[in-house]
Amino acid sequence: MHPELVGDLVALVPVAVDDVDPLFEIARDPASIEDFQRAARSRDDVLAWLRPALDGEELAWTVRVGGAIVGFVGLEPDGPVVGATTAEVGYFVDARHTGNGYATDAELGATYSGHEPTADRSF
Repeated sequence: MHPELVGDLVALVPVAVDDVDPLFEIARDPASIEDFQRAARSRDDVLAWLRPALDGEELAWTVRVGGAIVGFVGLEPDGPVVGATTAEVGYFVDARHTGNGYATDAELGATYSGHEPTADRSF
């Protein structure tokens, strides 16, 4: 499993099955995911988004502030996770938390996740 990462504003915690419900509460609001695929219609939609990461095929994290889940960020690599040279970044942040720099910090962390982390796993 990939590591938890800590940025200036957010912590990125690898996704888990237990994250489906809180992510669904965010992802069913079109205002929260306007730049993502589409609003989630069910918890199964969110589980389908998380499945590649849960199976080790992609990298994905919950975006947390003060321990609370405020969003999602993931990397879809152009090939196998190990050895991929490029990846697409996907993310969404709860509309109630936009404008705070959380998405920017999360994208930065996801982008740097492929590099050797420092001892404290920060980015």
